[in-house]
Amino acid sequence: MRFVQPMSISMQQVVLLSQVAMSLDELRSIGLNDTAYEALQMLLSQRGDVLVVKERGEVLGFVIRRRLMESVELELKFGVSGINGTEDGLNEREIGKMNGLKQKKKNAKKKKVVGR
Repeated sequence: MRFVQPMSISMQQVVLLSQVAMSLDELRSIGLNDTAYEALQMLLSQRGDVLVVKERGEVLGFVIRRRLMESVELELKFGVSGINGTEDGLNEREIGKMNGLKQKKKNAKKKKVVGR
């Protein structure tokens, strides 16, 4: 976890949120029917971490890059959808085991090739 170092009150007042905050209209947005691939492309092209999700001009929520990338990775590696795979009954520990088994199989194949 990251921590902010203690600083004097005068230093805390140097930059106010009103100076750096953006309105929702300034953030790029994506719709519910867009794909995760399109969302990742937008996030990476703007070098941002958040996309606003809108439907007919109404803000429905946000997409966070880290969480989107984790979900896409789970889907591509294991065919697991949902956050942390919970939708299909898998938790992070089980997914970690699956990753470990996958790596062991790769290592075993390498040993067979070397042993020929």
